[in-house]
This record gives sequence, structure tokens and C-alpha cells, in this order.
Amino acid sequence: TYTLFETTNHTGTSDATIKVADYKKDYTGFEYLEGKVEDKVVTETTVLPDGSRVIDLYYTRNSYNLTVDPNGGTWAGNTEAQKFEGAYESTKNIPDASREGYTFAGWKIDGVEQESTDATLSLVIKKATSIEALFEKTVVTLLMGDVNNDDKVTVTDITLTVSYIMNENPLNFVFVKGDMNAD
Repeated sequence: TYTLFETTNHTGTSDATIKVADYKKDYTGFEYLEGKVEDKVVTETTVLPDGSRVIDLYYTRNSYNLTVDPNGGTWAGNTEAQKFEGAYESTKNIPDASREGYTFAGWKIDGVEQESTDATLSLVIKKATSIEALFEKTVVTLLMGDVNNDDKVTVTDITLTVSYIMNENPLNFVFVKGDMNAD
């Protein structure tokens, strides 16, 4: 299926020979395919006695390779780089990659880092493109000595630790919501 993009008018002399290729144009993302006169493929034709001639020029949309590398993680269930082919100006939706022990940080598109907070990267294809997942090591912060996980080290934590060391209470604790020791 073709879509009419442009119409141009030229003047000519009756019975003059016209080379179809002389009228083709360069369009980004498209390649000249062929010229037709009255639905017949031609490379040249002649101007009609009334000075007119309709030539239809056909172009195909270029397609480009898209490579998605999960960079040690997984993307759409794959651990290896995946290649796709997409037509010029088509859209490819790429869900975030994941990697154990890391947080997804975005994509590197043709060597340029792009932060991503969206669940999906929506990429309009205009050329061959390489995409690589970016990750940041997940950092877990632990507060040493915080036995009861209340984000502070208190006398309660020391008492629980000593109790455990002396095997008086093998950490079979029952915690009740509230401040039991008024600290």
C-alpha cells in the first residue's frame, strides 16, 4: 500500500522523451523503487501531444536493525542481545531490563546514556540503533547493632544481643508494636 506524499507539475514539449529517474527525489528514510506510467513500470516515456504526462514515482520505506543488549540482566525473558528490524519511523516499545542485585538505571542508546523512569522505552526508529541496559549496584544499608530493626541502636538492642550470646534467649522474640522501654 502506498500513500500519496507529493504532487509536482512540470512543463514539457510534445513528444519529448522524459527520463523518469530525472524526477525522483531524495526522502529521508525512503528509497526510490520505480516509476510507472498508466500502471506500467517505465524508465522513460514521452510527453503527450497536449504537453502533459503523469508519472507515478514509488518509494519504499527503509528498515533498520535495532539491537537490544540486557548487559548481564534479562530483557523480555532474554539474557543475550536481541536484534530486530523496524521500518523507518515505526515505534518499538522496549520494557525495562532487570538484573539481580542491581537497580535498572536506563538505557545507553548508541553510546549515549539515557535515564529512564518509565516502565517502557518507546523508541522511534530512524536509523540502525544499539541499545544497552544500564544498572546501578543495589546498596543495602545496615545499621550495625540494630538487632530489633528500628533504625537505631539502643539499650534494648544491647540487652537482646547479650541475651542471645548468653543463650538466655535464642532470638525467639515476640515484638509488640509500641515503645516498650520508653526510649
